[in-house]
Amino acid sequence: MRRRCYQDWREIIILKMINNILLYPPIYPPIPVSQQPYIAIGLSFYNDVNSLERCLDSIFLKMPMKYVIVLAIDGIYMGYPGDTQLSNDGSRDLIRSYQDRYGEEKLKLFDFPGLHERFKRQKT
Repeated sequence: MRRRCYQDWREIIILKMINNILLYPPIYPPIPVSQQPYIAIGLSFYNDVNSLERCLDSIFLKMPMKYVIVLAIDGIYMGYPGDTQLSNDGSRDLIRSYQDRYGEEKLKLFDFPGLHERFKRQKT
């Protein structure tokens, strides 16, 4: 039986690696669902339904939703002039419609009025 001639030393290494994988497959326990990594996206807003809709569309239509959680934080910013403490332009209704469509576990709504934007993000 003739032995095959290897033309490149890289080919030898690759073949040895493949043999090792086939002979000794790695044994890793599956990661429980509760410990799987995810990406958390924080959206801090107040009365901005148009930008919020574009932002949510780009997140939910272009991201792999298996690993994404969106945290929507509503409330007037500290020092910002406004009539109400929470959004009243349809932003909250938009969030609720996306929650109905994609699930409340994927899109969570928080109310933190009267805080600086930096502190709102740290609350969640």
